[in-house]
Amino acid sequence: MNVDVEHHPQVLVWGGSLQYSMPYLKSNIVDLNLPDFLNRLIPIVEVSLQTPVANTLTSGTVTTGTINPGVIWAGKYFQVAAEAIIPVNRASGTGVGG
Repeated sequence: MNVDVEHHPQVLVWGGSLQYSMPYLKSNIVDLNLPDFLNRLIPIVEVSLQTPVANTLTSGTVTTGTINPGVIWAGKYFQVAAEAIIPVNRASGTGVGG
């Protein structure tokens, strides 16, 4: 009797983001008399990572993921955002995207 067993790696997916609202700065902290375009920006850095925790025979144990710096422009009726996608190591990729 031959039994095929598939080992699917189990991973811990984790991450976070750091962002600051320039509209909040202007309305609640201090008005720096910046142009309206800059007062509507929200700089942001997001981190998205995966760490294998079980059944790692075929996937390895290296943490992979990306760091995504970017900016959001928040208008009255819509928002526009752009982020770079930067791999944290070679196992995550070799090029920068957007």
